[in-house]
Amino acid sequence: MSGETKTFGTMAAICWIITVAAGVDMAFGNASAINGVVGAGVGAAGFTWGAWMMHRQDELDRLRPALPRADPNRIAVLERDLFGIQPEPGTPAARAVALAKPVDPAQCPHEDVVEVTELGQARATGLCERCGAGMVADDNGDWQRP
Repeated sequence: MSGETKTFGTMAAICWIITVAAGVDMAFGNASAINGVVGAGVGAAGFTWGAWMMHRQDELDRLRPALPRADPNRIAVLERDLFGIQPEPGTPAARAVALAKPVDPAQCPHEDVVEVTELGQARATGLCERCGAGMVADDNGDWQRP
């Protein structure tokens, strides 16, 4: 709740207390207390309405967390691991399944190389995404195992 909502809520509570006090005063025979009852009642209603509207606006402005979404590639990997269901070849799910399999660096085609060259190195260096093998760029820019 914002500070404005708390202030309006406090003022509404004070006005309701004044209304009750004036009502009790009127009940004990003070006929002039009717003005206090009406005035405080109208003020209490106004402050209560203002506090409620500010509270509702605070609720509407609050960011809601994003709902979790299904990851079809992760589902394809789990289907393969748990049930042995292979995805259709050439789909992103098939690629995710292929990348999830453990790979022997000697058998890996080293197609997905991430460059990790540091400043001042003579040649570009990289790592294979699938097997983690170190790679070096040759003079033509092709990745080779050292």
